Formats: sequence, C-alpha cells, structure tokens
Amino acid sequence: MKRIIFLIALSICLCTFVFAQSSQKELFEKGVESLRLEKYQEAVDVLTKFIEIDPEYADVYKNRGVAYMKQKNYDLAIKDFEKAKKILPQLSGVHSNLGVAWYCKKEYEKAIENYSIEIDLAPEDYFLYFNRALCYAELGENQKGLKDLVQSLELKPDFYLAICFKGDLLIKEGEEVQAKKAYEKAFIIEPEQIYAKEKLERLNHKEKKFAGAKKPDLFPKHKFKQASQKKTALGKGKFSVQVGAFQNENYALKMKDKLIRNGYDARILILSGAKGKTWYLVRVGLFSKADDARQTVLSLKEKVEIKDAIVRPVDTF
Repeated sequence: MKRIIFLIALSICLCTFVFAQSSQKELFEKGVESLRLEKYQEAVDVLTKFIEIDPEYADVYKNRGVAYMKQKNYDLAIKDFEKAKKILPQLSGVHSNLGVAWYCKKEYEKAIENYSIEIDLAPEDYFLYFNRALCYAELGENQKGLKDLVQSLELKPDFYLAICFKGDLLIKEGEEVQAKKAYEKAFIIEPEQIYAKEKLERLNHKEKKFAGAKKPDLFPKHKFKQASQKKTALGKGKFSVQVGAFQNENYALKMKDKLIRNGYDARILILSGAKGKTWYLVRVGLFSKADDARQTVLSLKEKVEIKDAIVRPVDTF
C-alpha cells in the first residue's frame, strides 16, 4: 500500500516574519521558489547562505530540511527540523516533517512520536492521522492504524487513500467483508483510480473461486483419514513441520500463501480440538526422520523468520 499511495506531505514555510535586511528577504523568497520549481540543491545553497547571515530563523531551517528530504538526505533533514523545533517549538508542520523523515528511515516509533505531537497542535489535519496509521501498520499494530483511519475519515469522509488503506488493514485482520465495503466506497468516490478497482476484482475472483469449489476438496475434513494415509504412503512421512495453528481460516490461508511464495510445500490441516473448536494447522513437508524435519525448522527460522515452527507427527496435533 505505501508504495502505491504514500504521499510525503511535507510542510514548507512562506514569508511569515519580518526580516532584518532586504537581502534576507530575497534569499528566503528565492529558496522557497527553488523548492516549488523542484530545484532542491539550489534551494539548499540559497537557504544556507541565509543561515550564514542569520542562523536564528526557524522557518529557514524547516525549508532547507524539506529540500534535503527531497534529495533523500534524511539525516541532514532531521538535523534541520530539530534545529527549527529548538528555535520555535510550536512551529507548524515541523513535527509532521520529522514524522516523514523518520518514516523514510524506517524508525516508525519516532515517526509516531512526532506525528502525535503534530496532531496535538493541529487535531483537524486529517492527513496526520493517515500518515500515523501507516507507521502503526509497519509495526503490525493494525488496530491502532484502523483507529487513526477512522479519525481521518471523520474529518474527510471522501479521502480515497484512507478508505483504500482501511480496506488493506481490514484484510490483514481477516475482515474481508468489511474490506470489500471499503474498496466499494473508494471506487464510488474515485472510479478512475485503479487501486480500489483492482482490490475489488481480486476479492470478487476469490469469492467466485471458493463458491465454485467444494470445501472438502480444499480442506478435507470428512475424507481426512483417507487423504492422510495416501500422503504418508507416497511420502513415507512420519513427521511434518507446523508453522502456525489458527482458529481463523483467513490467517491460515495467509500463512500458507506466504510459505508457498518462499518456496515451501505448505498445506492446511483441519482438526477438531477440545470443546469442538476447529483448528487450521499450517504444515510443511513430509519427513521419515525427525532430524530432517528439524533442518526445515532451522530453514524457516532463517529464511522466513518464523520463530514458532515445530516438528509434529503427520496429520495429528
């Protein structure tokens, strides 16, 4: 999602203060104009000259920080934004700019910290909640991200990007019905945009695929014993590697897809546990020796970063 719709909403400063010299005014205006024309190195050079004349204007550091950001010089940008914040702590937009810079450096906790400060200063800015939601999603805190998206959409109900991103997070949480509603709403708002349209097409295709298939063929509950005997006879397997045990079928499907994408022969084993609860167990491989299965455990931990993989008897808990 972030590669498609993440907008770096950087804030620049216009002429909001009185200059001591006319030359300062000219340099500042030239620096802002260079930013608008996307001449970022020129903006850096001009604003640096201003700082050499007078190093105590927060707006100048903020604008030079934006120019550095556009050049992907994130460390220099952060240094300038922090300087601007030190000179004028309540300067509008400086914390959100820091949020963008830390996001680009994949320091999501620091990005969230700065977005939160900016939200306190400007609680009606719908885009701040959207950007903070992106950071929460990077940390896997999808519920916090959804909460921010709800706030963003309360402020701007037709915010296409937020509606699409809400759909993405709902899918991650296994709420595909609600996700589909979100994409449908986004499609109505912006029918020419491709993102929501493609997501709807995928969900509709998935629904048709599952509707046209017999569930026992996908997840053989009733034919389980026969199927497991066949697998064991073919593979002479006594052991398999379990990488997840879920009560939510969607979570199991996601794990299976992830493993297949990484080259593992994954399958889902459905068993009834205590109190009649249904479990979806994601398993990999068929092994005649436990030591062979343990090698796959090590491989999964290294390549796919799955920490909880364990060796289990084939087709049983």
